Amino acid sequence: MAQNLQKYLAADNRPPLRVWNRTLSKCQSIVDLGAILESDGPAVLAQRCDIIFSMVFDDDALRALVDVIVGANKRPNLMFIDCSTVYPTTTKECAEKMKANGVRYLSCPMFGRPDAALAKMLVGSLAGAPADKVEVRPYLDAMTRGVIDVGNEPHMANAEKLVGNFIILSAIEVLAEAQTLAEKAGLSRQNVMDFVDTMLPVPVFQGYGSRMANDDFQITDTKAGFPVRGGLKDATYMKRLATEADAKLPILDVAINHMQKQKENGRDELDWGSLVLSVREESGLSGDAPK
Repeated sequence: MAQNLQKYLAADNRPPLRVWNRTLSKCQSIVDLGAILESDGPAVLAQRCDIIFSMVFDDDALRALVDVIVGANKRPNLMFIDCSTVYPTTTKECAEKMKANGVRYLSCPMFGRPDAALAKMLVGSLAGAPADKVEVRPYLDAMTRGVIDVGNEPHMANAEKLVGNFIILSAIEVLAEAQTLAEKAGLSRQNVMDFVDTMLPVPVFQGYGSRMANDDFQITDTKAGFPVRGGLKDATYMKRLATEADAKLPILDVAINHMQKQKENGRDELDWGSLVLSVREESGLSGDAPK
């Protein structure tokens, strides 16, 4: 995301992006494109920037970041856009704290894996004040292929993200069960993918289905993925949202069980599509069954 944003700023002859990460070395590829490394962190960004984008792992990390921004000697009318997958209530709390301290707050969690981010194929779920959304839209367009506007309350963007992630996780579970059924019935995983490619040629089905068909679940510095531990975190949020809304999501319970088995078997650093391994094992197949 930051690389694409810096490319946009440079092409439009705007001041360069200022970047920070807890692991400073991860900023190098962006600095190589002309961005400025702010090694002193978010408080300095709040002093020097009019707009700040954030992407953190969980709710605690976002709360800590918000506290730093609120306590900083920040610029007047600062805008803060969080792109993390956190619980809606957390966003609501953070937005209220920011507003009380003169900071405009928008939420725009992103759909897409790291490789999709690099290819500018993310989809954002955006919510916040109408004028703020108009102001920030060119920067979002520089990082995404589309933005879904879900209204004026920032926390609703996070609700949309959880609903969308539920659909993605459900697709992963369905693909896992379908490939397992195919193998047990004498077909191959590729036979399933032939159906997907013909009838459901969409990135979620094709991407995860292909990884399952090829047992391609390792995540490395050069190979993107979303680990099972992250999937369990998001699924916990989905479960909480469903409970609070009195909605029944039986497929979510099944998928959580399969991810939990991955964790119990020491496979929680694999991509969350690897839950198919637990599905196969339940049916007497191994993870390296013939493709």
